Amino acid sequence: MFLIYQFIVLMFSSQMHETLTGAYFATVISGMFIYAALGAVICLLSMLIKNNTASTIVCLCYVMFSETIASLLGNVNNFSSTLGRFVGFCIKHSVFGMSAIVSSPDFTIAHTAAIIVNALVIILISTAFGMAVFQRYEL
Repeated sequence: MFLIYQFIVLMFSSQMHETLTGAYFATVISGMFIYAALGAVICLLSMLIKNNTASTIVCLCYVMFSETIASLLGNVNNFSSTLGRFVGFCIKHSVFGMSAIVSSPDFTIAHTAAIIVNALVIILISTAFGMAVFQRYEL
């Protein structure tokens, strides 16, 4: 019954028009792929560390401090322009970079394809690395 009330409120509010736009669906699809890439990275980090407590702490630190680390690494451009371009490329195509693109006001539907490709590359790299490292181990 509560869902019916929510649907009625959504129908008669101005928010229904916002949710039926292509930009909204592009944002939702991009967000799904970003969270899938984040899940793959967290799964890889938790498998790399055998201790349950340590892996939980490392995964929490990754989620909480990845933005800070990315902004600190972004300042490498002051030391070397070549290294700065490489670090900037890595940050732009990381999970943090993709989420920054989606949350920016400049996000368009055209960015969705690039985000999907980036997320799939991150998932494939973390899966390939995990398979290579844990080939001989029993999970």
